[in-house]
Amino acid sequence: LILLLDALSVWLSAGLAGFVTGNGLNQLALTLVLAVSLLMAGCSSIVYQTYRGGSRLAMLGRVFLSWLITCTALIFWLWVSKSAGAYPTDFIVGWMLLMLLVLIIERIIFRVLLRWFSQLGYTVKTVLLVGSGPMHADLAKRATSSAWRGYHITHCADPYELTAVENISGHYDFDEVWINLPINDTELIPRILYALRHSAADIRIVPDWLTFRLINHGITFIMGVPMLDISASPLDGVNNLLKQVEDYFLASLILLLLYSL
Repeated sequence: LILLLDALSVWLSAGLAGFVTGNGLNQLALTLVLAVSLLMAGCSSIVYQTYRGGSRLAMLGRVFLSWLITCTALIFWLWVSKSAGAYPTDFIVGWMLLMLLVLIIERIIFRVLLRWFSQLGYTVKTVLLVGSGPMHADLAKRATSSAWRGYHITHCADPYELTAVENISGHYDFDEVWINLPINDTELIPRILYALRHSAADIRIVPDWLTFRLINHGITFIMGVPMLDISASPLDGVNNLLKQVEDYFLASLILLLLYSL
């Protein structure tokens, strides 16, 4: 849905830029808008991360990054193809600025709607909280006081009763499992993961930050609490972004070389 909204934002901003600058969208301009909308959708897929429980500043930063990549690619293409003269400068500049404004407004509205749906009980993720660590009570309190973030802790389990953990995860469907243990009980983590082996839920660890031996895993911030992604792909976050930027860059470079032939 976000990718579609981003593509539509490109078209809306182009229409607004054409109206403000008095430049109509001819067939050549429409072709460029179509290409940029697809590029924006691709860039958004690179930098997108779920808003649930995340910070507003991080969301806006990802919007700016996708806009910057798209505009850089657009300028580079106009320069390489020597077609910049075919489009009015005021239209291109106005389009890029309006694109950023429309994208920011779109994401803010989407975030407000997501929060509203969460408050109504829709788009809520159920959570199994396993642990007895320092963050245990704080997590439960945050989830209760910040229900609009879309997380609901439905069950809690004692990490020392692995049979109970396995039974609860087997009898109930959870969207996520959060594990919080004291530093001296980290050896229980493999046993807990084994007890959760039949669960399809996303598993995250809420660490005491002395557990640096697990720090190579990805980190997700939920309700302001850092959690380690245990079952996530190793190509996540910045590594995934750099990898996909490299792939898109090389693919674009190859297409440009082929185009020149």
